[in-house]
Amino acid sequence: MPDEIGAFADAARDRETVLVQRLATSVELDRSFEGILRGVHRYNLQSRGRLGALEAEIRQAAAVWPALDTPAGARQFQAYLTGKTREIHKIVADAAVDSQQRAAQVQALTGRYPLGGTKRGGGPGEPSPGGDEPVSKYEQALRDAGLLSGPSPGGYYRQWLKNAERRGVPPEEIVDIARQQHITPDSFTVLDGMDEIKDPDGKSFFLIPKGTSPNGIREATLMTYILNAGTDYGAAPGTKDFKETPYSAAEVQRIADRQADNLWSYGGAWAIESTGGSLVTTPNGMMMGLGGKIQDTLSCQGGTTYGDVFMVNIDHSADSAEQLRKVVHSGVAWGTDSNGNPVRNQQLDLDRLLHHEERHSQQYARLGPVAMGVGYGEEALRTGIFGGDNWFEKDAGLHDGGYK
Repeated sequence: MPDEIGAFADAARDRETVLVQRLATSVELDRSFEGILRGVHRYNLQSRGRLGALEAEIRQAAAVWPALDTPAGARQFQAYLTGKTREIHKIVADAAVDSQQRAAQVQALTGRYPLGGTKRGGGPGEPSPGGDEPVSKYEQALRDAGLLSGPSPGGYYRQWLKNAERRGVPPEEIVDIARQQHITPDSFTVLDGMDEIKDPDGKSFFLIPKGTSPNGIREATLMTYILNAGTDYGAAPGTKDFKETPYSAAEVQRIADRQADNLWSYGGAWAIESTGGSLVTTPNGMMMGLGGKIQDTLSCQGGTTYGDVFMVNIDHSADSAEQLRKVVHSGVAWGTDSNGNPVRNQQLDLDRLLHHEERHSQQYARLGPVAMGVGYGEEALRTGIFGGDNWFEKDAGLHDGGYK
């Protein structure tokens, strides 16, 4: 009996020693983790300060820029914005690199934390004890693929799966999208707090809050496309120029690649909001906006697309955000009458118009902003002299663009 008591005491002391060592290691790692967090906070403050200074500079330039209401002045200001956009991208890119480096440091620290005890809860892809059971074949497919665990998610992630089911998207396609784009319930948090606007078909558009970073705008735009799981182009009334491209992992990747090629336009979107304009994300994976000094100057005809931004040609709107809500709620294109008042174009469905403008975005991605601007200008000159169809508009769809 004394021997057994002695053995128990030795085991207790050994256990105590292990626990002390674990505690000491955890304290050391906690300090390292705290240092990383402080570094993140400092870098974020510095980046925000640099972006704030650029915003003030752009606002000041827009207020005093000479002859901004003339074509020459507008072109000069656009060149100025291009330069500022490069500066914005540099800040955002540097922040992304810094975040990746610090994330790697955190991951390395996490792997060094001493853990004990036995594993509890369900295995990979299973809800934890007490969690909700999968609500659909889509959720189950994601769990089976190891792309979802824990309780059943809510919010926009669940809405995404419901949209996919309503549209008949195959579950395996949703799994491919989630795997390819690393989609988790947290991916949709970029949309939290944004004003969701529904069109007549129930698709979601999101009003981008003032002060959203260019990278935040890009993420929200892509997640809006993913969330809607389709554009309704094929079901839109009227003569369409193309067959609808099915929602798929390949199409999501195409949108993401196009965004990367048109990255400069997300800095331009930030500048538009900084000078009084408003923007919404659309189910087509691009933005639609109006208002503001820059946009009022650069938009013409029924609207103009620059990169991934389609600017509706409604100038001097008293409330640009409210006007965008009206456009989305109506489900049709808008323009102005002879007196400059906003009016609906009941003959042109908004889904078709956005499909047309998204093809212009593809043209920008292929050619770049300079070649696209020069090429379109040459086509406009040629058709103005000799007649015929502008190649760029024909490639985007003459019926969908309201030209026929």
